[in-house]
Amino acid sequence: MRPLARTAILLLVGAFVPLALEAARASESPRWLEDRVQAFLLERAPEGPVRIEVPPLDAFSLEGVDPAAVEVAISTDAKPPLAGAVPLRIAIRRAGRELERHEVTAQVEAAHLAVVAARALARGDVLAEADLTLAPVENPMERRSAVDAIEGAVGKRMRRNVEAGQPVRSAWLEEVPLVKRGEPVRITLLRGNLRIESTGIARQDGRAGDVVRLENPTSHREILGRVGPDGAVHVTF
Repeated sequence: MRPLARTAILLLVGAFVPLALEAARASESPRWLEDRVQAFLLERAPEGPVRIEVPPLDAFSLEGVDPAAVEVAISTDAKPPLAGAVPLRIAIRRAGRELERHEVTAQVEAAHLAVVAARALARGDVLAEADLTLAPVENPMERRSAVDAIEGAVGKRMRRNVEAGQPVRSAWLEEVPLVKRGEPVRITLLRGNLRIESTGIARQDGRAGDVVRLENPTSHREILGRVGPDGAVHVTF
């Protein structure tokens, strides 16, 4: 069994439960009993962030019971790591005498993580690692379209505004142009073993691998070249 230090993860994924549902359950289930059931499940859950749902424990009539004065015995026939529907037997005892016993079924699922904005992001922002975080994403459509690794987004540029906490979709990212329209660019002219370095003016933005138009500042003629990973434009003549 792993220590209860993972409770912090459970608190994070507790946001999956709608607030209205939490309010409704507050009058039906003793919070202290739910906490003990969650701790039992969390100790036996798979590694990594998990989502745990404990059903209403309204079958227990524990109003006025001092949590410190009773023992909660929880058991299951399921083998750890627990996953899916988990049947539980919960017994409440005081001074060695069993007060109540009921059976419930809880749910334990691995949390689906995706890249979300750690702050509000604006169109044109070039992403750094500090701008992003991993968080559970429940909506299947958002999960499928979101970036699944922070390193897959770092260094890319936002194509639209994104609010803090919102999943970052792959379609909202673009590579940062290595060549920018109107700016000087290094040109490498190649013919066989002959290599000539020159400077031109970019007439359009270009990322690595793009073919862009350039202007020779002396002759004012336009030529085409392919942007290399180093930002130079390679022209074969």
